[in-house]
Amino acid sequence: MFIRLYGRKFLGVYTINDKTVNIVVGIVVPVSVFLILFAVVLKICYRKKPYLNEDPEMHEEYLGNTDKWRISQNSFKLGKQIGEGAFGYVFIAKINAEELGKMKHAIQQGGALLTQNNSSVSFAVKFSKDESKQDKFKKEIDLMKEIQGHKNILNMIGYSEYNSQLCLIVEFMENGNLLEYLTEFRKQICTPNIDGSSTSYINPDNHHYNEICTLNIDGSSTSYINQAFHQSNETPITENFLLPFVYNENQLENGNLTPVDILRFAMQIASGMDYLSSKNIVHRDLAARNILVNEIKNVKLSDFGLARKMSAKDMNYMSQNVEHLPIKWMSIEALNDHMFTASSDVWAYGVVLFEIVTLGGAPYPTIKNEDFLEYLKTGNRMEKPNNCSNLMYQVMLSCWDKVPAQRPTFTKLDKYFYEIICIGGNYLSFNIDQNSCYYKATEK
Repeated sequence: MFIRLYGRKFLGVYTINDKTVNIVVGIVVPVSVFLILFAVVLKICYRKKPYLNEDPEMHEEYLGNTDKWRISQNSFKLGKQIGEGAFGYVFIAKINAEELGKMKHAIQQGGALLTQNNSSVSFAVKFSKDESKQDKFKKEIDLMKEIQGHKNILNMIGYSEYNSQLCLIVEFMENGNLLEYLTEFRKQICTPNIDGSSTSYINPDNHHYNEICTLNIDGSSTSYINQAFHQSNETPITENFLLPFVYNENQLENGNLTPVDILRFAMQIASGMDYLSSKNIVHRDLAARNILVNEIKNVKLSDFGLARKMSAKDMNYMSQNVEHLPIKWMSIEALNDHMFTASSDVWAYGVVLFEIVTLGGAPYPTIKNEDFLEYLKTGNRMEKPNNCSNLMYQVMLSCWDKVPAQRPTFTKLDKYFYEIICIGGNYLSFNIDQNSCYYKATEK
């Protein structure tokens, strides 16, 4: 018979016996099985961690060459995974400082990091967990482009792709999210007792009145000798929960927190949210877990996957789907009518105040999600934490007013905390009772 090879004919007669067939089958079948298993392993590895793809074509319609935010995939090296949320994975990455310096917008956003004279700079890289929701991830990236330029908003450096997967590149916040940061601090300052309870350190030698000017959330102020924060020599220490905290220098590697730091966190969060409100953007997922802390204890808002742009006409956002929304941080109107506004974000801010004052306590730990709306409608709110002053608790309650228009604005909240920091005074303490139910819930 004739055999055609490279377009030329060669005459040859071949006969194939059973032995030859067996040899061929014995080689082809194991090789085929190996290749199939190898492909399966590659697919599993691909899902677990994105690897560099030299020539991706996916998302090409989105990754335009003229976009100043696009970063070449060859400019950074992906490191280990450092976080995982409901919607995505976060990895640490190194970006070549020289390459980063070529991008004017990146210098504006992360310029402080370039002063370190390092050959590379650390950043965080976020990937969407669900490939079917890439369009939502693109919207998050587009939204972050719009809200850059505020000191309390997480800086976006750019976006790129790894192995055809779209990724968002943002500044790296050394101390992680605020919830874990506060929780770790609380665990370090609380000393376990023999009976299983725990007590935080306070200073028994500080017995004095504080002459302060107390600001009210409505903008008025009252000057007086604050006897609520006074302890006489005859009063047991345990009855005065607003004494200054005595710090152990070895408790935190990056320095200790003070009650003033907590007030600064409250002010900075309000400042960042005020900026978002000025852009007609509702965050919808404001919580301590979505606020990041840098090396010098400044906080920045992050995770804008649920954030939405409101129309200038309506100034509210109606959601058709409340799945995956944070129930215990949502306002009555958001739960009942799926309506989100700056005022519903203020409600969530009140819950964040509870989280930071309690150093990571869980809100409404005894209320089930299915019972939560009715619980709020009947006028119930969280009780005052035992380490919180009445004044601070009144700020929380004002954020949880059932009438949205009666809640303070972020502008007012920002100004309020700025002024009480300047004036001074005790608004909270670190005398923590670890047996409180809102701590037990976080341990589950």
